[in-house]
Amino acid sequence: MPRPIQSNTLFGVAAIAITVFLASVLYLRRNGTPAPQVPSPGVSQNLRQPTSATSSTDRQQDVLNSLHGAIQALRKSGSAQSSRRILSELAASLAAVPHEDASTAIQEILASGIDVQTQIEFEVGEGGRLNGANTLRVFLLDFLGQIDSQAASEIARTVLRKQVAPDEWAVCLRNFARANASPDSREFLLDRLRALLGHQPWRHDPTKGYLEAFDVVVHLGSGQLVPDLTRLLLMTNNQAAAHASYLALDRLAITDPIPVLAALADDPSLMQGREITRASFFARVDVSNPEQRRLVEEYLTNPSLQSEELEAFADSFPNENYRISQNLITVTPPRPGSVIAQRDRETVRVVEEWMRQERFSGIRPHLEIIWKRLREFTKQEAMCLKSSDVIMSLDEPFRYTSGAALCGALTSLRGVRPA
Repeated sequence: MPRPIQSNTLFGVAAIAITVFLASVLYLRRNGTPAPQVPSPGVSQNLRQPTSATSSTDRQQDVLNSLHGAIQALRKSGSAQSSRRILSELAASLAAVPHEDASTAIQEILASGIDVQTQIEFEVGEGGRLNGANTLRVFLLDFLGQIDSQAASEIARTVLRKQVAPDEWAVCLRNFARANASPDSREFLLDRLRALLGHQPWRHDPTKGYLEAFDVVVHLGSGQLVPDLTRLLLMTNNQAAAHASYLALDRLAITDPIPVLAALADDPSLMQGREITRASFFARVDVSNPEQRRLVEEYLTNPSLQSEELEAFADSFPNENYRISQNLITVTPPRPGSVIAQRDRETVRVVEEWMRQERFSGIRPHLEIIWKRLREFTKQEAMCLKSSDVIMSLDEPFRYTSGAALCGALTSLRGVRPA
């Protein structure tokens, strides 16, 4: 029977093995041969990870090595899943070095014009960051915007001078808008947005990035681009662009209603054929605001207002219908229930005033429809305030769809028609 090996013998053998290994490593290094590198678990060997280089130049070179490794890996990638893994590893490499080093390397790759398709769909995620980038350049423009807004803005200005790739434009419009707020920058952004909306090849076959870029119009606000948006809205042969225009106009009617509604009131032809949609925009007004109230009163007393449009307005006013989405820049959270309840009460008061005024006598039946519906809403809201076992507080945000729960217990139909 073999004798068991004693522990002191094991220690001796281990010590000899370690000594031999260290000696061989030192020999290799002294003779100019690098010691073998073991890749980290889960890291593609196509990507060269940044090392602990001490100088900025060395770190930038490491990042460039990672970028070129990612380029080669993406060229060989056979699926969106594989490309997501490659870009995830690249993002980790870029995040592992100081921002200025990553920025310099990214700018060098962008300046080279190198690009690779990723087979991933363009997708906006939380905070305007991309969850999906369809090309390497789109990925790098998005990443640069997160770590170096000034450099991203300067590159955006260059990219936006040529109409090459609509998805790059979408990210560059976002990067530029975030970094610049001066009047001159606003004019540049306005000009570039008008170029985006009017570029026929992009408009004819819109990409996801092109459609997402409409959010920058909402960020910019004002009514200057209303004619551009309504031209797209009226297109019957391009539902994607028409719907994106509708969403942008609707969100502008929420966030910056006065110039938008003024533009629609000044030129009724802008919405010719989409009068029902126009009614939903005017139904967004907050009558506690004097200027908004003036605009909706002029709208309602316009003798050219047709009964079908008036009925649509009466069915939805005040329009508290919201669409929740991830956007490149803007965030439009639903109003808290307590704010909606206060607006409903104020609207009831104003509608009662209108019903007593001669100038509204021709539309009194429609005003009565609004009044009856809102009276029911305010009763329900009062019950919610008194209830001790409501599911949702009025101070919590919620949204209406075709019919939405108030306080989570009482439901009310807002009667909003599809645009």
